[in-house]
Amino acid sequence: MAQEHFSKGNQAFVDEDYAEAVKHYTDAIGDNPEHAEYYSSRSYAYLRLNNYPDALSDAVKALNISPKNVNALVRKGIALYNLGQLEESMVELEAAKALDKDNQNRSLPEWYEKCSIDLEKKKASEPPPPPPPPTIRYDWYQTEANVVVTILVKKLPQDQFKHTVTDTTQQSGGTVLSTNWGDIGKKNVEVKPPDGMEYKKWNQ
Repeated sequence: MAQEHFSKGNQAFVDEDYAEAVKHYTDAIGDNPEHAEYYSSRSYAYLRLNNYPDALSDAVKALNISPKNVNALVRKGIALYNLGQLEESMVELEAAKALDKDNQNRSLPEWYEKCSIDLEKKKASEPPPPPPPPTIRYDWYQTEANVVVTILVKKLPQDQFKHTVTDTTQQSGGTVLSTNWGDIGKKNVEVKPPDGMEYKKWNQ
């Protein structure tokens, strides 16, 4: 009985009556829910109806029964493509391509190329990643009369470094030393004397 419904579904599909094909494939699945090709064929009919969520769902069901079903892989890839999930689509299409050694699925080359081109366009349109933040290392030692601080900085413009260090030391009375230009450029640096000490200007 399931095979009879499946045959009627195939005939409706050939006649381009995709809604009728879905009905017959659904009847076939009702009689035999463990047949991967029934889900895969209904997925194809859903694709022709532009019903991509249901097409994806049926392709997944077919692959749960038969993981190496090339038609189901291709239909899953097409559904994902039309749902805007290009990276996921390419994964399925590449898996189908690896299995379809004899090029039996005629839709695969077209959709593989289409997805590849659109992925390249997407990557080209994406902004480049931001540069890494400056790498800073502080080394210091203290004598009875002086404190010597060595600051090693990578990827920070020299003039910006000078402004940052100069501004922080002057504005804070020498109690703060910073190379964070993002914060220093926005507001003055507050005086922050060590715990237990009081800050006084030279003439106080």
